[in-house]
Amino acid sequence: MGHGSLERIRWLHLTRERLKWPERFFKRHGAKAVFIARFIAVFPPVAANLLAGMAKMPWRVFLFYNLTGSAAYAISYILIGYFFGKKWKLLEAWLGPTALYLILAGIALVVLGVVFRHSVSKFLKRLVSQKNKRT
Repeated sequence: MGHGSLERIRWLHLTRERLKWPERFFKRHGAKAVFIARFIAVFPPVAANLLAGMAKMPWRVFLFYNLTGSAAYAISYILIGYFFGKKWKLLEAWLGPTALYLILAGIALVVLGVVFRHSVSKFLKRLVSQKNKRT
């Protein structure tokens, strides 16, 4: 899908201006983004696929990172289940269910923060520079 096709899908509210940032991001970090997108539940892999196509990522590169990301995702979750599945009841009894889920949510937030720290820092720098220009 190109820009014209995406702009015709009204509910996405995409314009050429809004599509510049994802395109630049995928030209710079496309392979990593396709790989990591498999691990993030709130970021549908379809979005990474569309953005990779928009950035005209070579299909061999996309296929390699897509397959390795999917394999790593499956293997890591299987291993997490294997290693922690037997200890889950013991951990839950020791910590209590609420504390355990809060710890897991905290770990997930830390992982997401590490993954997106670069993007967030650039965004904050842009906000600060825009605010400084206004004053």
